[in-house]
Amino acid sequence: MNYVNAFNITGVAAFSLLVAACGQEDEYAVSPSATNKVEEPQSMTNDNHDGHDMAEMKGADTDHGAGKVIEVDAEGRRIKLDHDELTNIGMNAMTMFFGIAGDVNLAAFETGDDVRFMVKKGRDGSYRIMTMCNAAVDGEDCLAAMMDHNER
Repeated sequence: MNYVNAFNITGVAAFSLLVAACGQEDEYAVSPSATNKVEEPQSMTNDNHDGHDMAEMKGADTDHGAGKVIEVDAEGRRIKLDHDELTNIGMNAMTMFFGIAGDVNLAAFETGDDVRFMVKKGRDGSYRIMTMCNAAVDGEDCLAAMMDHNER
């Protein structure tokens, strides 16, 4: 078989595929009505946001907060809190895991504890707990006694 015949066969095959595809719907095509939709923003208040990308949050690098312990993962050096809004860093109230970056003793906390904490943004953009205290045991203002912002 020579090159001319091979070229002709390839061209006929390509043309046949194009004709066969005519009138077929493209499963990846975007409908015109879908491109003009405006979706309402969703509130994150009291929602579960495990795995949420904290790098997308805008604001300061640190904040103080209050919350309730949902789960302690001592091996993973993280704690799941149902926390109030953290206004300095622009984070709504939600339930989420925080990593521990400070010298927080996770053995001192258990599910249901009312806590006060300070979070700080890491180089990777996620927020980690630097300091935390049990408000029921140490008092409502326990965090203020533990804080020295000049050292952090």
